[in-house]
Amino acid sequence: MHVEATVLAADSEPEGDGEGGASGRCHLEDGPPIAAETARRLTCDAIVIDPPLAKGDAADVTAGVGTRVRRTRTIPQALRRQMHSRDGGNCQFPACHDRYTQLHHLQHWARGGPTIAENLLTLCPFHHRRVHEGGWGIQRQPDGTHAFSDPAGRTIRQPEPPSGSAEHLHASLLDHVTPNGILSKWAGERLDLDHISMVFASYAQPTHDSTGSQARAG
Repeated sequence: MHVEATVLAADSEPEGDGEGGASGRCHLEDGPPIAAETARRLTCDAIVIDPPLAKGDAADVTAGVGTRVRRTRTIPQALRRQMHSRDGGNCQFPACHDRYTQLHHLQHWARGGPTIAENLLTLCPFHHRRVHEGGWGIQRQPDGTHAFSDPAGRTIRQPEPPSGSAEHLHASLLDHVTPNGILSKWAGERLDLDHISMVFASYAQPTHDSTGSQARAG
């Protein structure tokens, strides 16, 4: 993927075809353009390499051809362990408990966001994509918690845990279960596939209503 820093830092999508020009390029290597938000999601935790300058670039005067250095945006293992301990290894989006997760920069590093625990949040790939490309929002609160919102700006809250004791909940779930409620009516006969096939076939046959027009059963 090739994307210019100005594109990552911009507040809006680049104009044009993503191949270059005043708005900057943002595209897959030898491939089509991609959305800037997609590039920001992919670079939340990735190695970023500054390519060598082409001969004749204006920056050649100060940097010299091919003297640009590499820099990494990957999250250190020690910080990963800290995030795992804080977030429990689960996606932090309300009601999601997916354990296949990624680390998301609340403020993208291209916009000055630091790679520190306070600026990171554990998300599953589905919700990570929704935050970047779907318009969903996350805001860190002064007390260290996070506020989530949908594209319309409505707050998404964690579901309330069930009230009452475990014994009460267990009893309420079993209220409808009677001594004979779980007895099987099967007497051990072999499965009759011919009969089952005939039943399903009967639902596929057209029938006629009282007016003589065709209708399908079921």
